[in-house]
Amino acid sequence: MKEQKILLFDREERYREKLTEYVRSRQQNISFEFQVFTKEDLLLAGLEKQANVLCLAAGADLTENILYAAGERMILLDDGRNPALASRAPMAVKKYQKAGKIVGELEEITRNFFPVLVYVSSGKSEVIGVYSPVGRCGKTAFSLLFAKNMAKKGKTLLVSLDEFSYLPHLSGDKTGEQEQTAVKGRSGRKFHAIEPSIFRPLTDEEINTPEQRPDLGDLVCALDIGPDLFRGMLNRATLKMEGFDCVMPVQNARELKCVRADEWEQLLDALLVAETYEHVILDLGTLLPEVLTLLDRCAKIYMPALKERISEQKISDWESFARQVGRDDLILRSEKLYLPRPVNCVWEDYFRSQEVSEFGDFVRRVAGV
Repeated sequence: MKEQKILLFDREERYREKLTEYVRSRQQNISFEFQVFTKEDLLLAGLEKQANVLCLAAGADLTENILYAAGERMILLDDGRNPALASRAPMAVKKYQKAGKIVGELEEITRNFFPVLVYVSSGKSEVIGVYSPVGRCGKTAFSLLFAKNMAKKGKTLLVSLDEFSYLPHLSGDKTGEQEQTAVKGRSGRKFHAIEPSIFRPLTDEEINTPEQRPDLGDLVCALDIGPDLFRGMLNRATLKMEGFDCVMPVQNARELKCVRADEWEQLLDALLVAETYEHVILDLGTLLPEVLTLLDRCAKIYMPALKERISEQKISDWESFARQVGRDDLILRSEKLYLPRPVNCVWEDYFRSQEVSEFGDFVRRVAGV
């Protein structure tokens, strides 16, 4: 996620979508990111919660409240409208000019406005989300095969945030009784954790033994305890799959509902810092409370769907919800996928069976390999 954010407020839908898409498509080379708003009350709340952001608002949509809330952070997207209020904006860019020119001027403004902040490049790291409000649509199968194919392009980590995960079965692990101790973080919650004294590099015999593994819940608690414990837990929580890594999922679905939005943010940051993953793929469940926070971290969101009435209505309802909460940008970053049916097979033959099928061909095209 970029250090610099610009809160974009423009009700001209076609213009807004084109400008946002231009910025998103060149995100690797741009120092800021847009957070899009279409409702004034949500924009005002965003300005109140986030001090180190700029506000870019079209003249036609400018109000006294926006000017007051933004203050010196206000950038007018000058469309020649509302001149009395527009003249009071401390900064401005012309609205109807080439997108590249607008972005260049915004880059200059951010550099001048945040002189003490260091621009930190995320390199080639990217977070990709796989999410769908539709059930039985092939989301899980897509996530797995997509991770395998993305690993051909760079080091890849798959994080399963499904309430009931498939990864232990696919890897051949059998969940058993494990010696546990309580680890308590600042949040006051307790997750199970392996006894700290056994944190050491895994032997070949132990590499796929779940009895010796911490899971995703332990990693969240390890953030509270310190970076050294986190690295040790991450090493032991990582399953080696078909060319890619994955984190051992929580063993109790209730733990997912206990994690706060800021803790998910910290966990993603820690994963990107602890290991040099070029691709982090989030397989997101439908009941996850903080799904918007996690989707916000995704440069791209793949949304499997079905070509039938109920599925299409669920997708439409989700898009309406995103607009209602002022998150049109999530819709712009989402791509609906109508997947071929995955092959039904035994776990031991899963990857090979999918790869030689129509489903495998489809996923390879999406991954670009």
